[in-house]
Amino acid sequence: MQPETFTRWHRQGFRLFWQWKSKRGRPALPKDLRALMRRMALENPTWGQERIANELLLKLGLQVSPRTVRKYMPNHCVGSPGKRRQTQRWSTFMHNQAQGSVACD
Repeated sequence: MQPETFTRWHRQGFRLFWQWKSKRGRPALPKDLRALMRRMALENPTWGQERIANELLLKLGLQVSPRTVRKYMPNHCVGSPGKRRQTQRWSTFMHNQAQGSVACD
């Protein structure tokens, strides 16, 4: 065996080792779960990533991190981390709740 052959094999071995070592992380979530998270974010614009993750855990028993939920949410639904998106003005809220608040007075 020639020294160049041994060196080539050694380099190929290291190349294969680091290729195996640096493969991608966790696999992506199933498409139906990603679609469900997007749908929940679009239909409930005041819900943040924490709320969606908790709903998935409580209703379906699926434990998903809020950061993972944020990763798959549509871009226009994602606000600052931990903050909800405001979609209603105060006047809209009062208009929607007017009948109930009159009954309480």
